[in-house]
Amino acid sequence: YTETETSSEKKKKKKKTTKKKETTAADGAAPEKKSWGSAVLKDAFEEALNADAAASKFAETLAAYFAQAVADAKSLDGGMLLFRFSRSKDVFEAFFRRDLADRLLAARSAERGSSSSRSPSSSSLAGLGLG
Repeated sequence: YTETETSSEKKKKKKKTTKKKETTAADGAAPEKKSWGSAVLKDAFEEALNADAAASKFAETLAAYFAQAVADAKSLDGGMLLFRFSRSKDVFEAFFRRDLADRLLAARSAERGSSSSRSPSSSSLAGLGLG
């Protein structure tokens, strides 16, 4: 065999393989089987996360994760994927708002604590622009 014959044989084999893939795709056998498996897995995962006993705990844990990720300025990509599976978005919202309010109040009290720890004379001088 020469190299030219080998490359032409490869092209013929490639065309046959492509035709088989097109036939399978037209029949719908391979793509449906793959999407059916992923759909079943997605449904099972969603059911497990949203079972009656676990739904509110999952929403609470997810809200805590989001609150911590926002506080640490981390990416929320993984959390968003899990959030899509949650059916308890209202419970999530309540817990997230509570965590957000706690964090904002803690930040505000920390600001007030740091300003009240100054001596009265230095704070009055700072207010006048002299300190």
